[in-house]
Amino acid sequence: MDLVRYCESHGSQGDPQLANAYRYRDYLVRAFNNDVPYDQLVREQIAGDLLPEPRWNTEEQFNESAIGPAHLRMVERGFVPVDALEDQVKVVDNLIDVYSKTFLGLTASCARCHNHKFDPISQEDFYALYGVFVNGRPGQVLMTHPTHSTGTAPS
Repeated sequence: MDLVRYCESHGSQGDPQLANAYRYRDYLVRAFNNDVPYDQLVREQIAGDLLPEPRWNTEEQFNESAIGPAHLRMVERGFVPVDALEDQVKVVDNLIDVYSKTFLGLTASCARCHNHKFDPISQEDFYALYGVFVNGRPGQVLMTHPTHSTGTAPS
């Protein structure tokens, strides 16, 4: 949880709370307790809300995989920033830093200004990742199965 900078607030002026942040913590605890394979856990962290066959919590009847990308919301965000574009750049740079350290085992932030001296990360790679993260928009994902209301569980 430290690697993805788990937090329950934004960490800025006013320190607004992150609603339902505990769900991400509980998701990780359940994943480790259920011995979810590491490769599956990584897929869920990166794109769990997009998986065609998500991991289903049969006990509580909800889509576990959709919670994985919640760590992308756990970054310091400005509270009414003076320069919205500069704040966006800082947020995306932070996301790339977290992603590269956590899932690639590399530091990529220095490639923002120049090709990495020791790791195979170029400026082109950095800005390709930047393009991915800057175009991601927070949204809402259906956590329950569409047939849940009829009492049938997914197969």
